[in-house]
Amino acid sequence: MVYDNFGGGTNWYPPLNSWELLFTASLVIDDPNQNSELSWHTTSTGFSRGNGLPLTETLTGDGDISLPVQLTAFTATPEADKIVLKWTTQSEVNNLGFEVYRSGEETGAYAMVASFENTPALQGGGNSNTAREYTYEDAIISNGGTYWYQIADVDYQGVRTFHGPVSAQAPDLIPEAYALRPNYPNPFNPETTIRFEVPADPASNGKIALAIYNNLGMAVRSLVSGSVQPGIHTVKWDGRNDRGDQMASGIYFLRLQAGSFVQTQKMLLVR
Repeated sequence: MVYDNFGGGTNWYPPLNSWELLFTASLVIDDPNQNSELSWHTTSTGFSRGNGLPLTETLTGDGDISLPVQLTAFTATPEADKIVLKWTTQSEVNNLGFEVYRSGEETGAYAMVASFENTPALQGGGNSNTAREYTYEDAIISNGGTYWYQIADVDYQGVRTFHGPVSAQAPDLIPEAYALRPNYPNPFNPETTIRFEVPADPASNGKIALAIYNNLGMAVRSLVSGSVQPGIHTVKWDGRNDRGDQMASGIYFLRLQAGSFVQTQKMLLVR
């Protein structure tokens, strides 16, 4: 048997007269949050063959496992005619930025409503070990509606890590005037959300017409026609005409009319 060099005693391995694989070790980190901060480097292990030559060691793995984005707060708060999302990161590693997702139900399908790719306020801090605060305002809401939100941080490899959900109920507000807000997203495919506001107007009794026109001025889709309650409203357009046919890519015009009030917004459908 071979004796060790650490105070006497008999080692568990027999003498080795040729190069042999003594053992293999596998280290598994069961950590879905990837916050183990594991790192290693190769050094002499102290093992040796019977003739005093060092044993061969091979270490494989990812090495330094990066910390993900560490959130310390994530809230949704109704304010006037919008819902304000706020979150704080304690640290960030390889963070390109954030995406915001919304649903009408906690366990429903979430749709992206904003991205760091087109919203500068959502661009990430890359690598940061100081606290950073982020804010996003969702103005495409309906009176009294409850909305659920998730955010996803996106790293340099495109990997998304989701946080949330949190929820908030939109306030019941009566606008002071008619308004047609820009649709979101724009450009869009396959659908876009449209917000319009209706005041208490006895003269028109809430009768409005909301329609889509092509670039030749021809009406292709009627979205709302008739009386609606005063308040903030949202509707979706799926890029189809009144017959259900898909419209081609191009510029379309959204037109709201209520009595003498007329307002138009430009939209871009991209197939």
